This record gives sequence, C-alpha cells and structure tokens, in this order.
Amino acid sequence: MLHSAATPSFASVNPDDSRPLRARTTLFDARGMTERTEVLAGHILRTWREYAGCSAAQVARALNVAPSAVTNWEKGDRGRRPAAFVDIVERYAAALGLGAHESKALVGLWRAARSPAVIPARTEWAHNYAASPGPVWAWIRTRSRPGRVSGAVQWDPFQSRIDVPSSAGGLIIQAPTSVPNPPFVIVLNEPGWTDFGEGHVPEEIATSLGITYLRAGTFIGPPMVWGDWSPLSDSDLRALTPSIKEGAQLAARLGLRWVLGRNRSPRHARDGGEVDAGRCPGPTAVDELGPVSQLLISPAKAQEIRQSRGLSRAVAAALASRLEPQNPVTDKMIERLEDTGRIPSPPRTLARLDMVYGMDGWFGVDRTFHSDTHGVRSDGIVRIGFAGYWRGPVWVQVRNENPLAVCTVELTWGPWRRRQRMPSGGVLTTRKATTDAPPLCVRVPPGWRVVAGLGAIPTALDVNQGWYPHDIVGAIATIRGGLQSVRRALSDAAADAGE
Repeated sequence: MLHSAATPSFASVNPDDSRPLRARTTLFDARGMTERTEVLAGHILRTWREYAGCSAAQVARALNVAPSAVTNWEKGDRGRRPAAFVDIVERYAAALGLGAHESKALVGLWRAARSPAVIPARTEWAHNYAASPGPVWAWIRTRSRPGRVSGAVQWDPFQSRIDVPSSAGGLIIQAPTSVPNPPFVIVLNEPGWTDFGEGHVPEEIATSLGITYLRAGTFIGPPMVWGDWSPLSDSDLRALTPSIKEGAQLAARLGLRWVLGRNRSPRHARDGGEVDAGRCPGPTAVDELGPVSQLLISPAKAQEIRQSRGLSRAVAAALASRLEPQNPVTDKMIERLEDTGRIPSPPRTLARLDMVYGMDGWFGVDRTFHSDTHGVRSDGIVRIGFAGYWRGPVWVQVRNENPLAVCTVELTWGPWRRRQRMPSGGVLTTRKATTDAPPLCVRVPPGWRVVAGLGAIPTALDVNQGWYPHDIVGAIATIRGGLQSVRRALSDAAADAGE
C-alpha cells in the first residue's frame, strides 16, 4: 500500500547520458500477436543459453532429453512442441548453471513473453515487489506502430519520463533493488503492457532480444517540490531527519538524485473538506450487499493467461491451494471457471489465482468483507483484514440507504491516515504492499455500511496517494524498514559481484 507522506508528480527528466541503447536486432514481423509472442518465448531460451556459453546438446544431456526437444523449445513454434510448462523452463535455467538472480530473470521473462497476446492493454500499471527481492525489472511493451510511446515511471520519491519503442521488444528497466512500499508505477500515454519481475537481466540479453535497456539509476530524477504546506510539525520533521539523511545517502550510492518535497495531497485528504466526491461506481455484478466476486476477463481469456504462464490446471490449483491449505482449489474448479465462468466456491479463489498468474489484481474481484457480518465498533470503525499473502489492489465500498447521501470516510492503515468524501455506493481503491500489513481501519458515520475485497476495480477512486503519518514513531519504523531492505539488497549484490 502506498502511504507516502511525500508523493511527487511526474517531472520531465531525461538527461543526455540516459538515452536508450539501440537494439541490435528485430525478431518479429507482421504475423499474429500470439505467434510472435510464442516465438519470443523460444528466443528467450536460446538467448540465455548462448549467453551462458552452453550448446543445445549440453542442455539436452543435462535434462536427459533429445536435442530436438531443446531445438523445439527454442524455436517457440506452436506446431513443434514448444516449452509449454514453467517447470521445463526452471530445469532449463538450472542446466545453464545460472546464478539465482539470473535464473529468476530467465523464468520471469519467459512467463512474461506472451502477455501482449493474452492480457488486455491498459495505460496504468503498478506493482509492489516482495520484501528484499534483490534486483528487479519492468518490461514495457506497446502496440507496434511507427515512432515511440511516451510514459512516466514513478517510484516515490523518484520519477522520470520515458520513451518506449513501439517495436515488439519494447523497453526493460533494470533496478538494483526495490521495496514493497511504494509500488513501482508505469503510466503510458497509449495502452500497452508492463510485466514486473525479479532477478537480473543482463544488458546483453536484452539487446540480443531487440529490447531497449535502461538502468533505473541513469534516468530516474528527483521529485518536484510542491505545495505550500506540510502535514508534519517541526518536532516530527526533526524526528524524521536521521532517516531522511540515510535515504539520501542510499540514493547517492545508487546514483539517484534526491530532493525532499512537500506533500501535494489535497487538504480534504486531511480534514474531510467539501469536494466533488464523484460517482466512482463499483463493478456491474452486485447483489443486495454490494459487489460480488467476479472475473474481470472472459473465461476463455482466463485459460489463455494460465497457459501463457506455463501452468497446467493441476499445478495452478496446487499453487492456489498452497496459499490457503484450509480452502483447497481443484483442477476441476479451474476447468469450470475457464469453460463457463463459474466462480469456484472456496473463498478468495480468484485472488489466489491472480497471485499465481501474476496479474496484480486484474484477474478478478473477490468480496471478502461486509460490515453486516463482521460488525462495526461503537466509534464507527470497521477493521478490515485482508489475506496475508495478498500484495496488490484492495477496494472499499461505502453504502447508505439514501442513494444520494455523501459522507467523509476516514482511513487508517498502520501509521498512515487519509480522508475522502464518498457518495453512497462509491468505491475507493488503494494497495496492500506487504504480507504482514495490519488491518485497514475505516471510520464511517452511523447508518453507513462497508464492503471490501481484493482485486482491481477500474472505475474505483484511486486513493493510493495523499496519505500522511498520524503516528510518527510508526512512520519512522516503516521508513527504516524500507531502508534496511535496500541495504540488504545492496550487500547481497556486492557479495554476488565478489566485492
């Protein structure tokens, strides 16, 4: 969840020394998107093998398969038995003798190769990386057409504008590390695709695949200074100063430019002032309690996404069941979901499949909370606990018997707080960043009900920005935790490099 006291807007920062490298090759022609991405998946395997200095025969011997099998995997030809399952790719990476970070990157790129063929394009993409993930990357692609597509990258408090080539390869941004909160955000001026992954993608790999390569530290600029007020008192700022200095030191070590800006949140985020609440409706499938669990894609597309990730129904069911062993999912349930759109009965099945497929909330919506069932405290506060394994968008709907009613909703999550005016039936969304996040506390006036759940509701009001610390001690602990994650990742990187 993004509860940053300093949330910047995008700045046009693109120094001369950050111009993208020119891709050596273009691998694709005007064939259908599905065929092109199948070929790309095969090329990814071959490129990593050549990078590792292994022959196809050596890989075949290591995997105890015929050399023709490796050849077919690397061609990616759907009629020649390509590598269809991710376990084959994991064994392939092991046979190459790659390090842990590069093995993760190989598997991640292979899983991501088919995304443009199976996932609807959109303009905004965001991801909360796991704690201490080591190096991370984002692969941005757009529809092929002449020219480039502009966009913006935001990782508070750093941001920059980027140009994404419209070639099939697109652009990869490689970063030495990340933290769960804030999310890594990509905003494009035209619909496209972004896949997020962990591990290290060497520049040689990207260039050989026709992908423009950018190192995050070479182009991400400082936040703009904004506003004329700050939510922090002088004493709070003094308490934060050591952590701010440590953040600046780490930024310098990463080659990033650091500027401390003031919060640009609107005043109503703090005081609940009168603002246009907007409609921000929920999804179309509702019952008397509010939004119901539902797919955000067609059943056929659900099957295509699973297959693009290299998973059989049995493996997908096993991975989803592992997240909640007490609520197992079966392959038959997934088959019915893909054939008819019928939502499986075990709770949070869509959310778990979303995690397994890496869809960041866009696979489906799960309703997981209703105040009529869980109760409202006497002070009007409801405590919403989201599944521990979930990282991604969450949503909250407030409802009143009067459909024209409007209220001020007070949100508190850990040390962070925000207010928002909302109409009856309005839905707001933010992000859960960590698996150990405390419950989200929502205060509403008497007579209002609260419904909540997991997943991305496109029509919801995004309140992921504009949070401010109500508990300075907790805020400092959160900042220090993020700084410790960065330090650990840098130490691991130094150890890997033999420094």
